[in-house]
Amino acid sequence: MAYALQFVLCAVVVLLAGCAGDEERAANATFGESVRHTIALQTANPGTAGTGLDAVKAGAALEAYRKDVGSRSAVGQTLSVKAP
Repeated sequence: MAYALQFVLCAVVVLLAGCAGDEERAANATFGESVRHTIALQTANPGTAGTGLDAVKAGAALEAYRKDVGSRSAVGQTLSVKAP
């Protein structure tokens, strides 16, 4: 009987906690504005002339990135680690 009473009491506390309001969020009118702004920046708008990459620009950027990576022959000294 004592366990049943404790269970009911815990269930009531959990249910009442779920009904608690978030007054801080309601008081702050700009809550979540940075997230909405970031989503708007990342959303494409086909009706406007965007500044995104086309296939030629993306390919050129990828080639420049690949050329920038060092080659193995350019490394003068190699590091070897021996296991104990």
